[in-house]
Amino acid sequence: MMGRTPMTKEQKLEKILNDFELFCLNFVKIIDNDGNIVPFKFNEQQRYFVDNASRFNIILKPRQLGFTTLSLAYALWVAVTMPYSTSLIVSYVGTSAKRPF
Repeated sequence: MMGRTPMTKEQKLEKILNDFELFCLNFVKIIDNDGNIVPFKFNEQQRYFVDNASRFNIILKPRQLGFTTLSLAYALWVAVTMPYSTSLIVSYVGTSAKRPF
């Protein structure tokens, strides 16, 4: 029985760039509640949203579910993978729009 041919670096990169979750796991780091820098792995609520999102979505955003982090990671993925794309962060006060960075 023959094994699969290993993927080239280019094939691996293409696979990662074409999958938002893989992009987050490989290229997005967050600071966890213990202060450690860790790969961004979706939690249950984030995964549900990504799996069920449509073109327009309204999030009644409770705190600490990670939707700000998810939104920033998505904006980064779009900027990296879609030429000439634009992302915008809007907030009722400037400090809350700057805090996640």
